Amino acid sequence: QDGHWHTLAVDLRAAGVEAAVRSLLAEVQCRRLPALLAFDWVRLAAEPPPEAVVKAVPAVPGVALPAALLQTAAPRPDWLAEPSPVATAAATAEGVRLSIDGRPGTGMKWSVTLPEAADVQRCRYLTLRYRAVHLAPHSEYLLWLASAPGGAAPQSLAAVRPDDILVDGDWHDLVVPCRVGFPIRELALQARTAGGPAELEVAGIAFSWMAPRAASRAALPEAAPAGFGGAGEASWAACALGAAGNAVAAPLAGAFGLRDWLPVGRQVVRGVPFDLAEGAGSAALLEGRGELSVPLTAAAGELFLLLGFDPPQEDTAHVGRPRPLHRVCEPERLCVRLEYADGRTLEAFPLRLASGRHEVVRGMDVYALGGLPKAALSRLVVVHGTDTGMVAVVGITANAGAAQVPSPALPAVPPPSPPAAAAMAAPGAGWLRQEPWGFCVGNDLIEIDLGLSPGVTLRQLRSARLAASGVALSPGPLFEVGLGGERVGSDRLEVGPAAVEAEGAARRLAVPIDGTGAGVPLRGRLLVTVGLDDGIRMELDLRNASEQVLRPHLRFPILRDVRLGSVEATWYLYAQRGGIISAAPVRRREPVGGAYPLQVMSVFSPQGGALGLFTEDRDDIYRFWELCKHSDGVDLSLDTWPVEVAPGVAVEVAQAILRAHDGGWRESLRRYRQWVDTWYQPLTPRQDWLRNAFYYQQTLVRSRSSKAPGGAWSLAEDMARFREAFGCLDYLHLFDAGHSERHGRVGDYTHFDDIGGQKALREAIRGAQADGVRIGLYVEGYLCDERAAWGREAVMANGLRREDGTVKTYPNTPSEVMMCPASPAWREHLVEVQRRWAAELQPDGLYTDQFGFCDPGKACASRQHGHPVPQAPLRGEAATMRALREAVPAGTVLLSEDVPNDCRAPAQDGALSYAVTWADPALSPHRIHLFRFLFPDFKAFQLVQYSPFTDGAWELLKYPFFNGDGIWLQGAVSGDYDDEARQFLRDVFGVLHRYAEAFTSDTAEPLVPTLLPGLCANRFGAAPVRAWTLFNAGWQTCRGPALRVPHEPGTLYRDAFGGRPIEPDVVVGGEAILPVDLGPRRVGCVVALGRGAAGR
Repeated sequence: QDGHWHTLAVDLRAAGVEAAVRSLLAEVQCRRLPALLAFDWVRLAAEPPPEAVVKAVPAVPGVALPAALLQTAAPRPDWLAEPSPVATAAATAEGVRLSIDGRPGTGMKWSVTLPEAADVQRCRYLTLRYRAVHLAPHSEYLLWLASAPGGAAPQSLAAVRPDDILVDGDWHDLVVPCRVGFPIRELALQARTAGGPAELEVAGIAFSWMAPRAASRAALPEAAPAGFGGAGEASWAACALGAAGNAVAAPLAGAFGLRDWLPVGRQVVRGVPFDLAEGAGSAALLEGRGELSVPLTAAAGELFLLLGFDPPQEDTAHVGRPRPLHRVCEPERLCVRLEYADGRTLEAFPLRLASGRHEVVRGMDVYALGGLPKAALSRLVVVHGTDTGMVAVVGITANAGAAQVPSPALPAVPPPSPPAAAAMAAPGAGWLRQEPWGFCVGNDLIEIDLGLSPGVTLRQLRSARLAASGVALSPGPLFEVGLGGERVGSDRLEVGPAAVEAEGAARRLAVPIDGTGAGVPLRGRLLVTVGLDDGIRMELDLRNASEQVLRPHLRFPILRDVRLGSVEATWYLYAQRGGIISAAPVRRREPVGGAYPLQVMSVFSPQGGALGLFTEDRDDIYRFWELCKHSDGVDLSLDTWPVEVAPGVAVEVAQAILRAHDGGWRESLRRYRQWVDTWYQPLTPRQDWLRNAFYYQQTLVRSRSSKAPGGAWSLAEDMARFREAFGCLDYLHLFDAGHSERHGRVGDYTHFDDIGGQKALREAIRGAQADGVRIGLYVEGYLCDERAAWGREAVMANGLRREDGTVKTYPNTPSEVMMCPASPAWREHLVEVQRRWAAELQPDGLYTDQFGFCDPGKACASRQHGHPVPQAPLRGEAATMRALREAVPAGTVLLSEDVPNDCRAPAQDGALSYAVTWADPALSPHRIHLFRFLFPDFKAFQLVQYSPFTDGAWELLKYPFFNGDGIWLQGAVSGDYDDEARQFLRDVFGVLHRYAEAFTSDTAEPLVPTLLPGLCANRFGAAPVRAWTLFNAGWQTCRGPALRVPHEPGTLYRDAFGGRPIEPDVVVGGEAILPVDLGPRRVGCVVALGRGAAGR
């Protein structure tokens, strides 16, 4: 304080500033008068000016976990459902090597217990030094941190995920943002194989306040990655940044994780030569949202960028807590637009050379834009969609020669096989033919060989429907039985003399089975029936042959190594939540309920033909649908939930049906729906207003909608805000109308004093309804607060019990007890609550939280509720929803938190859905929701994330529209949406309402064929109003003839978003071919308006 000018510099990152600086606050305290503080300038700089005094920032000590600690890793096969049969942990000079071998998706988790808690709460970054070989990208974590040992800590964090790492066999240092809010007592490492031997070697795990910086040549090696072509020198042409250069490259290195910068001049990075400039203009920098425009004059099929990226610290684009953000692959966050001299434009998302994946990661790296037209460019524009991120370009090189980077195959769905005339052939009479080794059972469409000595084996399968590709499987046990963890194959069971039975056209093979000699005291029969329809029906009727209560385990049936032609050409349909149609290696095991709502899975060949495994279960027998594709084929099986069985009582097992047919996966779904049509009938008529609702908004009564206690209040202010933002408001869900500060959030639903009383709530609901907005109310399906009037007396008796007899409570909310949906008293209470609300408050809808998932974690082991032990949640939820439907007026719609399985759909009108947000984009890039197309009268609102759609994190909003589903939203408008996200929603709701005749039609078809690679399309409606939603699953603009559609004279085609007329490229033979122009990973919509509908 000497009255002179000084320059003071503060290292913002060292001081803890992680996000964009938006404002400054200066505080002045006067020691004596007069006092003065003056600023000449304040600016951000990559490096402090030479004259600056750098303010010292106290260092935060880091924490490094020693190699010796990592070498104590212990396998935990009971921590995952599919442990690898081979799993080892070996100490190495660097640290520990974790090795596995097995079918795709199998793996192991290893835990390390820390002798003392490691307090890393002040650290902001995690560094993992690792080497990975042949790991699968599908698992919930690679590195997990926990506050307590045992695998079930109250606080935990998935710090590193499998898709954060490079699986190339080389050593890498991964640095990710990581804020751990608890002292670490345990960590776990997980490795899952992509099929065959795989390794994860870890040499170090460290936590630090500042992100460690790497040497430039270590992070940006000269060597080209595997598969890179290596063009001749004449093919390369460096492109100057020109007027776009607005920064100095060398000082920026630190912002992108480097401690030094590459020398000036020609430098080869990952096999690509770049000409690096020095001084002013040597980098083009963009901080925050906007466009970075670089003039170009090249004409090349490939462009390479040396690009630095510093994204936001957290990723919110999912359901759950924010995760550290290390990589982005969404054009909403970052994309490149190429402008050509002839006026064309092309959008592309970069491919990272190091990984061969379309992704942009934190730091500096080399990216490719390939498959470009070799036309004269005029400009390259980097479009950056995050407010708090930073992007820089320091080098651009064009390749005018042969392509150097192999583009990853575009995700696709095979076109439907042309229906052969024989496809409609009758199955003919079923037959049972005895052979020396057993029986051949079949009909004209499918036959199987059942070996009956020793035990029961499935020897082979044949079908004329699969002749084009050929079908094969590996012989093996048809089923497995077991007690505890031990399983016995059916080839080891005692088999009695088989009998052939006839009843009308049906022929049944009855095989006596006895597992007593194999240590599993079950006796009964295997029944295999043909002649009833086109399939082979298989049943197990096994009973407890002991004098004790048993908990037997049955996996039935089992098909191993199924191949239709080559393994690579064998595709599969796995009808889990959403749905997977793929040929990629995978392992899946999902239970009946929201996770697996349809009763079908199949393997198929693009050449035509499919083998389907179906069940036709109306009794909600709880089981897991299992599919694994690996190097030898596809395994299909059903694994029944084990419950206690008394002596002499039969084990419940669903009947399984094998069918062979033409038509691929589409025909498998059609056959399944044919069975559904024999029984499906909603218990009450579907409400047209719900089918026409697409915007579901959740709001909080207490925080925003209510006025002073005891006074009248309304929802008008909320409604006006939502309508202004999105152009409409269909359904307003009052999340907390039944909450009570005194009696708890859940349980009674009778305490309204906090919001002015029941009369005020009822009048607010009626006011909203009079203004054209439908109102819904929330009831928790599983939780009851022990402080509630009903809860004080009943939670312990009706609570959901673990195997050890303890009652489950909701995580971090010990007063909220998990209830058993099969408990009669809890069911009666839920029904009475919703019956009363429907009568007294007259909402349009009632929502039951947590219902629909039916996950095994909600199983109940109580012996007081009158159900089997342990009782899976499926039947309890089903009975409760049916009772609710009978008690509540037909005009009041019933919704649950997840889409239920097929048998439960008639008892409710709709549900929220997690099909989009929980889809695996590697297997299902379109995030298809098959249930929506199989049950088009059942309304689904996709819940894609809880967090705000800001900082470019709104990609998931596209997929509900692609599926023709509604969208669930919460929160306020201001501050919760990027402008682009808000406008997108406004446009989407406009299209869905404008063409509601198509989107509410019972005619809907998923993934119809298209004419452009990577372009996916769904069809809705019938003439005169049809709509096709589009999704470009590729990473570059797709443009050209795209859709072949039935055409009638006078039909007009329109881009539903822009309203632009679309002129067919060709109209021939009653078909029109429609062009499409759609950016990478974007959605679009084409509508066809027949005569009488053209004015819409």
